[in-house]
Amino acid sequence: EFDELMELLRYIGPDKLDNRYDVGWTDDQTATTEIKYNGLSKIISDYGKIGTYGLAILYNKFFSLRTSVDWTK
Repeated sequence: EFDELMELLRYIGPDKLDNRYDVGWTDDQTATTEIKYNGLSKIISDYGKIGTYGLAILYNKFFSLRTSVDWTK
């Protein structure tokens, strides 16, 4: 799963992403994501969570990790 996440991040290309995405309606969720790569950091605020196709897939992967990984303390 980690390798898939890394491949997705390479596909997305964080340096090509905007810092902010907004939908045209109100009362929606905001996803704030920080991606660290090559010594750089990119923080993306995505109101509505549909900034790009790649980001939508990334959010789904993050949410699925909550239940698909056996987390330990």
